[in-house]
Amino acid sequence: MATTDLEQISQVTVSSADKSTDITESYIKSNGKFSETEELKNEAASLSVAGISKTLKAPMKIVWFNQTQVLRFFTIVDDETLIKKYIETVIRRTFGTNDAMKLAKPIPKQ
Repeated sequence: MATTDLEQISQVTVSSADKSTDITESYIKSNGKFSETEELKNEAASLSVAGISKTLKAPMKIVWFNQTQVLRFFTIVDDETLIKKYIETVIRRTFGTNDAMKLAKPIPKQ
């Protein structure tokens, strides 16, 4: 998702309970492929990626908390409807499709 919507990635960090490590250089050396970034071969508590959202045309930082599968979004965009659409697009994994950024019916609980 990050590489689908984010460009000009300016910071990538991994964190554990007691330490945060900037792995931006390693991410760049791996040609922007998270799967080839050495530090991501072992699970960390969280991963954060900061860049410019192509969709929102604004800075965006996304933080993934691994064990709880929680995402946090940080942006300067102050449009609640637009942010809801953006988050739904992330949850549905529809970036790059015709359904991207279309507010749809709630996802049914399983």
